[in-house]
Amino acid sequence: MIHTCPKRKWYVDQFLIPSMLEQGIKISDIIISNDIANAGCLRSYISSFNHLNGDGTWHLQDDIIISKRFKELTEYYNDGIVCGFCNTYDLDKIYGYVEPKYMWYSFPCIRIPNEVSRGFINWYYSERTQREYFTTIWQNKGIDYLFRQYVLIYYTDLILNLKPNIVNHIDHLVGGSLINADRIEDSKQIMAVYWDEYKLLRELEEKLK
Repeated sequence: MIHTCPKRKWYVDQFLIPSMLEQGIKISDIIISNDIANAGCLRSYISSFNHLNGDGTWHLQDDIIISKRFKELTEYYNDGIVCGFCNTYDLDKIYGYVEPKYMWYSFPCIRIPNEVSRGFINWYYSERTQREYFTTIWQNKGIDYLFRQYVLIYYTDLILNLKPNIVNHIDHLVGGSLINADRIEDSKQIMAVYWDEYKLLRELEEKLK
């Protein structure tokens, strides 16, 4: 599932989806969650979680580039919660199979069992959650923060922090952050730290010129 909005749909259609199809991913296996109602990041994520089928879903944001091994690794590690992205803010957390408290903030690329997503929705709508996290919910962002709070309470299995990372964050190439508009020269901190496919980045930069 690719989470996008009208301002970024062009990149999803012209670059992200074609890169997935080139690896042999079927178009029928790709779901687009487009926030055409302008509900905002948090609300659009919550809404999309109500439309999941199967055992689990790989969730992608619309400002990423995928690894050449994306299809291979997402099919191989297709169980439980899998974090496919790590930036410098999570360097204090180890990679590999870890306890939930070491989970990366990985919403640019994360696999979530659909049962966990449904549990998260129920927790999110509970009176206690709405009260305790009122400010975050009112700001209509922080899906990664809220999901992590839920996981820390209710998820007991190990989580896989995947190295190498299978996506990189490239919002600085497609107009900058839409959620945190005041973040300007922060791109190095929010890019993947376990990424070695720099040729792909250079090729994308050339295509976007």
